[in-house]
Amino acid sequence: APAKAGKVFFPLMRCKRAEGKVMVLKPRTTEWVDAVEGRYYPFGSTVRVAADGSIKPDVVFEFGEKSAVVISSDAEFATREIEIGATARIIELLKGRVELKFPRTLGEGLLKVVAPAFCCENLAGESIFDYSNVNDGDEAMIRCVTGTIALKGSHYSIPRMGAANQIR
Repeated sequence: APAKAGKVFFPLMRCKRAEGKVMVLKPRTTEWVDAVEGRYYPFGSTVRVAADGSIKPDVVFEFGEKSAVVISSDAEFATREIEIGATARIIELLKGRVELKFPRTLGEGLLKVVAPAFCCENLAGESIFDYSNVNDGDEAMIRCVTGTIALKGSHYSIPRMGAANQIR
């Protein structure tokens, strides 16, 4: 049975691990601050991870007990602000590799991943996104490790991509 949003997601995202250079920009602020392990951050925040050469980044932001964004290289993602009590979460890819680990039983419409050229809906399970904005457009690789993903762009639609599939 699909998991209910209240049991899947925390009201705020939590920094579980922040090894390396990890910065957070909270909504309606202009100053980046160091991420602090154990601290909760509001949705609408942007997370930036930068490799500093000496420490390989190892970063986990939890969206719920079994729901997380994992980063192990230079990357940046944002979360969209939500209304109090909203059930869905939206992650915006800005650059780099972002791994998503969510329950395979995640209900439809509870999680979206967006970028300027595409939108992934109805994610469930584990998936990996490599994204960069290059001079002549966006470049992305989307891999469904376990579970499913639905992918939409302005000129294409993949209604269901299953485990062990990827698209570039």
